[in-house]
Amino acid sequence: MALALEENPPECPTPLPLVRGRWAVACTRANREKRLATYLLEVGLPYLLPMVATKSASRNRILNPLFDGFVFVASNPPRRGLAAVGPNDSEYANMLDCVRASGHTCGFIHARDQALLRSELALLAPLPQLPPGESCRRFNIEDAAALQQLAAAQGEVAFVAPHAFAGLHGVLTSNGSAHQRFAVILKLLGRAVSVEVEDPSVLTKYP
Repeated sequence: MALALEENPPECPTPLPLVRGRWAVACTRANREKRLATYLLEVGLPYLLPMVATKSASRNRILNPLFDGFVFVASNPPRRGLAAVGPNDSEYANMLDCVRASGHTCGFIHARDQALLRSELALLAPLPQLPPGESCRRFNIEDAAALQQLAAAQGEVAFVAPHAFAGLHGVLTSNGSAHQRFAVILKLLGRAVSVEVEDPSVLTKYP
């Protein structure tokens, strides 16, 4: 059963600039992303679970993980800073053991390039001025024709503020039905991710 908006765990309880430990990707069992996030919140481990707001069959707004089966989790701040942190760091190993103990995971992806991962996670962190998972506002039907032309040509668009993914760009697509629905295909962390768009005002042509 889908959770009400206020029942969801926070997407990023610790601001990313304050996280000084090493990041890993926890691969969860089916539909366990939010359960793992709730567990991590309880044990005090920093994590990032990017979510987007969509409409359910009952027309209620619900939050879904942007990456199915992925939760980004970090070790607690090491006492000597980042220089001593490596794949065998004790804080990192303790974090992995703690996450395994949740029973919600089936493995990990260990990122060698922590600087690159941090830079990509920074793009996914929710903007503080937006409600959780908020991606867009009301759909403006007057802009539908322009969007249809751009989607038919598979043109590139970029999200602009106040969208949660402001600065990211991808290919605009549509379902081609009478009830036109648009999405932007983003390439994030090596994966193609579809983000529904309800409001054209959060998009601009790219470049």
